[in-house]
Amino acid sequence: MEFLSLNGCWQGECFDADIYLNNTLVGSVDNMFISYSFDVAGILNKGEHNLVLIVFTYPRG
Repeated sequence: MEFLSLNGCWQGECFDADIYLNNTLVGSVDNMFISYSFDVAGILNKGEHNLVLIVFTYPRG
């Protein structure tokens, strides 16, 4: 099984984010202090290019 892990530190920022791999939503995050991992075994293009897109938004409220 293969995993894509999003580990990041954006100091002083609070955000939500949607993570896409090859135009498929693989997960959403809503806390900057937690590490997340997503199973991408069926989405990853082995031996080819893969596109990762992270869309950041500020939480409302």
